[in-house]
Amino acid sequence: MNPWATIPLVSLFVSAMLTVYVFAYNRTQPVNRAYLVLSFIVTLWIFGDFLLWIPVPDSWAIAVLKTESLVWLTLGFWFARFTYIFIHRTKDRFYYFILAISIVSILLTLPGDLVVSGFAHEYWGIRIVGGPLYDPVTVATIALPFVFLLGLLIAKYRASAEREYRVQLVIIINAIFVPLILSYVTVIVFPHWLDIPVMELITPSLLVYNLLMFTAILRYKFLSIDVEDVAKDLFARMQDAVLILDKKSSIMQMNAAARKLFNIKELPPTGMVASMLIDDFPRHANDDHYEAKLAQSAGDRLVSVSQAPVIGLREEIGKIVIVRDITRQKQAETEIRKMNQELTAARDEAMEASRTK
Repeated sequence: MNPWATIPLVSLFVSAMLTVYVFAYNRTQPVNRAYLVLSFIVTLWIFGDFLLWIPVPDSWAIAVLKTESLVWLTLGFWFARFTYIFIHRTKDRFYYFILAISIVSILLTLPGDLVVSGFAHEYWGIRIVGGPLYDPVTVATIALPFVFLLGLLIAKYRASAEREYRVQLVIIINAIFVPLILSYVTVIVFPHWLDIPVMELITPSLLVYNLLMFTAILRYKFLSIDVEDVAKDLFARMQDAVLILDKKSSIMQMNAAARKLFNIKELPPTGMVASMLIDDFPRHANDDHYEAKLAQSAGDRLVSVSQAPVIGLREEIGKIVIVRDITRQKQAETEIRKMNQELTAARDEAMEASRTK
């Protein structure tokens, strides 16, 4: 066995593990499904390279590469699909151009040896010699789409202000740029500068790609939905005051809006209960919705209170309480009632005067 076959073997292991991990963890979102297909295609490509690097018998080499070529001819399109979904870009003419060129390339490859033909023995062992359309098809289906998509990702990075999203974009940009440079530069460096036959570095390039994407998925929650983080973010951003109580109505947590409403600068002090902030809270402890006044310490304001029990192991372990300041609303309602009463009194006065006259 060729000792260099350990490189595609490691790359194959990482790619397969990455595909299985994403499939098992989260495959419900469109971007995840697009990435799963992309990862599966990369895995098949690496598997084909692994068979060629073993190497397989010469009689198998062409069959393996023909099968492999049908896989990599779709790589540009699926990476385009994944990228368009990830950066929220509407499908345009270039998207459909990539799809069309992939279909045409596959149709050209199926009947003959236009993309694959023959092999030769060189420095690296068996070297497959491309057919007459190998170079233009490779440029059209892989190089051109990836360079264009690299530009889209860089533009999205410059336009985005969200830190986590920018980190993910940087990783994807490097996952494209580094393998492209590693693959295409060696085509020039080895034969022309070092005067030795070309040493194919496509499989090591795919290993670099997989390692970068694996880093994004594991470290930066790439392609996953962390429900806990979403809940915390929603809790923090809500404009209504939210209190989380234990079964004794002690305040466990409150969001920023609650601290502002109740004039609490820091986290709630230990032992603070809901009745210290909302008048008559014990009397309404079992009500779903009611109106109340804030306690004297929290200010003279009216609030609307909605609450729901938190159930754990078939018993109530606490409450979620949402409090909305309705002081201005009530003042407006009072002013409208007062105005209506004044209008009614003026109307009655006018009618009485008219009857007297």
